[in-house]
Amino acid sequence: MQRKLKNDFALASRGTGRVVAAAWMLVTACGPWAVPAVAQDAACRQQPTSACVFAAAEEAASALTLAGPRAGAFKYLALAYARLGRLDEARTAVAPSPFVGCDLCDLAKAAAQAGHFEPAMDVARSIPSPEERAWAWILVARAAVTAGKGDLALRAIETAQQVPGQSATVALAKALELARAGRFDQALVDQALEVAGGIGDAVTRAGTLERVAGALADAGRLDQAVRVAGQITEPSMHALALAAVGLAFAGAGQIAPADQLFDEAWRVARDASDVYQWNRPLRAWVQADIAVTMGKANRVALAETRADGIDDQFKRAWALAKIGEALAQAGDDTQARRLFERGVAVVRRLGRPYLSSVVRIVARAGHIDAAEQLVAMIDSGYVQADVLGDIAIAAAERGRYDQALRIIYSIPVGGAYARTQSVPKSECSIPKG
Repeated sequence: MQRKLKNDFALASRGTGRVVAAAWMLVTACGPWAVPAVAQDAACRQQPTSACVFAAAEEAASALTLAGPRAGAFKYLALAYARLGRLDEARTAVAPSPFVGCDLCDLAKAAAQAGHFEPAMDVARSIPSPEERAWAWILVARAAVTAGKGDLALRAIETAQQVPGQSATVALAKALELARAGRFDQALVDQALEVAGGIGDAVTRAGTLERVAGALADAGRLDQAVRVAGQITEPSMHALALAAVGLAFAGAGQIAPADQLFDEAWRVARDASDVYQWNRPLRAWVQADIAVTMGKANRVALAETRADGIDDQFKRAWALAKIGEALAQAGDDTQARRLFERGVAVVRRLGRPYLSSVVRIVARAGHIDAAEQLVAMIDSGYVQADVLGDIAIAAAERGRYDQALRIIYSIPVGGAYARTQSVPKSECSIPKG
């Protein structure tokens, strides 16, 4: 048994992690460029194609005998196939999964987000569980809204509404997605608020009202969004809803009311009784999210001041880095670098798990060279390998393929195992109530 475990570890560390990262980069770039780390074919190495990348990845995944690594590798590959619109292969990859219904939800979402709406809808139709089938249609609708395809979103939501036993969930989702699509319907919003009011669990009800407030803000119904946010009694959700509405006010150029909402959100979070969530103080999570939202609203000085007021060092560093990411996305790389440096200075004293989170943020913001330099500070080979895979993906997303491949090949043997230790986190978060 010990030898079997050791062999599984060797297979995962030599092949699957690297190839899965390469497959993700391939999918992101949508071009035949990635070199599979375990491919022995010299021609494939010289002129890589998607076929040889996926063949090598499937071979490596098939060789794994531990359930966790094997399921994780095939789930990643299935999502990669879905992003290319190759849904038959994607469905085959997840067919043995005990969570196949939820996995199919994720495939539908991945395909729709990549613009493959017809294949995504085919997957949604094929899901046997009514609850998961309805939610898959909602995920397709959400991607359609993001892509500006309001008619397609409406069609997907109406299909979801026809699924038996989903009236409350789908009524709420329909109101939210139509509001985001700019097809505001007050009757549907009233129905969504009625659904939210009927939810017995206080935290779930608060989360639902937060989503309604966010949808109203996205639709430009700012005054109504403020009123809905004011109905939330759970402090953390109340604070997050106020900040989200503040962001919408700032986006509309109404800076004074935006700042008032940000201040109120901070006060609510600061005064709330603290509890622990995911082994961190919940207040710190909420404060960090509020600070980042201020950064997204281009209220940088205020956001930085609020981040500095967070007692938890990791969440302070995370907030500073996320504000930097927002600035990088807005084109202010000088300010972004300064925030990244501040975040790293705070977090490097806390150890590798915390530093890796900040390095990933730096990479996602497009500061690939800086992220690659920072990863050397991580003293765990496994964590370092996993972060290098994410940096390579970020490089490929920006067309820096040579750098991405170099990073992939720099992953040491014995690393990259963490990427396939378990099934990727599902996006199939079906709301209850």
